[in-house]
Amino acid sequence: VSRDPSGMTDVTPNLDDPNWIAVGDDGLRARDILAGTGAQATLGDNIRVDYTLWLASDGSQNQTSRTGAELESVLAQGSLIDGFVRGIEGMRVGGIRQ
Repeated sequence: VSRDPSGMTDVTPNLDDPNWIAVGDDGLRARDILAGTGAQATLGDNIRVDYTLWLASDGSQNQTSRTGAELESVLAQGSLIDGFVRGIEGMRVGGIRQ
């Protein structure tokens, strides 16, 4: 799989991969492609991320920062969609997570 400089691909994530971990009890899952080595993201932090939003229902790419600017926000409930907050919390700077 080829990646751009941010680590993103145009390949739909393989939901059958055994490396996915549960992020809560409602079916949201994540997996680290590359563990970062910087500070860990916690609620209330200012974050800047590249992202691609995939729909689990049909595997289509719904939205991506590849066509625009990185997402900059406070990591907090209500400032981002819930899946972003839960999926980004705990990541380390420099990491790549699906």
